[in-house]
Order: sequence, then structure tokens, then C-alpha cells
Amino acid sequence: MKTPQIQSIEYIGAEPFRAVFCHHMNFLAYLLHPLRVSGLWPLCRAVCAATVACLGLAASPALAQDAPYDRVERWLKAGELALALNEAQTWLTKHPRDPQMRFLSGVILKQRGDLAAARETFSALTRDFPELPEPYNNLAVLEAAEGRLAEARQALEMAIRLHPTYATAHRNLGDLWLRMAAESYRSALLHGGGTPADVQHLQAVERLLPPSSPSYPSPPSPR
Repeated sequence: MKTPQIQSIEYIGAEPFRAVFCHHMNFLAYLLHPLRVSGLWPLCRAVCAATVACLGLAASPALAQDAPYDRVERWLKAGELALALNEAQTWLTKHPRDPQMRFLSGVILKQRGDLAAARETFSALTRDFPELPEPYNNLAVLEAAEGRLAEARQALEMAIRLHPTYATAHRNLGDLWLRMAAESYRSALLHGGGTPADVQHLQAVERLLPPSSPSYPSPPSPR
């Protein structure tokens, strides 16, 4: 049985806090959209920045400079998962709300095969930082890997709602719909209600599926 590979495990960004800060800014700017419409956008930006700072959502320059993101990513890419995870966990004991390092730890856990822990990591990120689309995308991959296709679809749709130009999430959702369509046609044939047209449709869908793999999701493709 063919199953699509959902390309997914991504990093929030090369510069750890820029993406997180921008997401918070954009989310607050959306809430203050009337100011933008009325021509008060400079004031809106100032209010957003002040709100982010007051809520503690933006990292201090010192924190971003001291954080070992680059080292953790190098070890991750080199396959030194134990070293990467140890470094990430050491940092998180002192900075438990750091979204970038929590995200990286989720990627590492997934690579180590600890899918339950990875899933909880991304799920916690969606609760603590619901305006970030990347954790929803990665959570969707792990949900789909365990056969929870409806939950995967909901997570991907949330990622796209937060980031409408998020190409990876759009691609993943397309692959997920293909998998769901194929499974529906197979069910129709299995239960005796299928028609020759269903066979043709199933074959057409299977031709569109990405190369099959015994496991799913696919390995990470860092930016």
C-alpha cells in the first residue's frame, strides 16, 4: 500500500528569535488592524513591540547570542543526536520557555525515534505559542504517522491559517488529502461497494502519490 511522504520537519528560522518575534508582531498587528486601516500603523507597530516586550515573548539580545542553536543544529545534521539533545536539554533547564530550542528538541526526538515525546513537544508548543505555524506542521506529520489523519488535517489547516504562504504545509495537506482519498477508494472496494470507476480513481490517485516508503513521515528537510 502506497503512502505519501509528508515533508515537514523544519526549523523556525536560521536566526532563532527573529521569526518568533515577527510571528508575535504579526499576530498582535492583526488584532490591532483598525489602527492600520486608519493610518496609525507606526503607532500600531509601537504598541505591538511594547506588548511583546511586556509579555516576555521577545528574547533579549544576550539570550539569543548565548543560546547554542548553531551547535545543536550542527550536531543534529551530523547525526550526533545524543550530543544535540543533551545540549538542548541543558539549555532548556535554564530557559524552559525558549520556543526555538524546544522546537529543535522536538526535531531531535523525532530523529531518535521517540515519536511520543516529539509529539508532546510540538503539541506543547502549539499551546504555549499558538501563533507559530511550524509546530502545527510538524505535529501534523506525527499525527499522520500514527494514523490520526483528521487530527493531522486540522493541524495543517491551522498552520496555513496562521501562515497562508507556508508552502510546506500546503504541500503536506495536498499529500494528506491524496492519502485520505486513496484510503476511501480502497475501503469502497474492500467492502464490496466499489465500481470500476473507483478502481480507476484509486489508480489515478496512487500515481499522484509521492514515492512509497515503509515508514512515514519522511526524514527532516531543514531549511
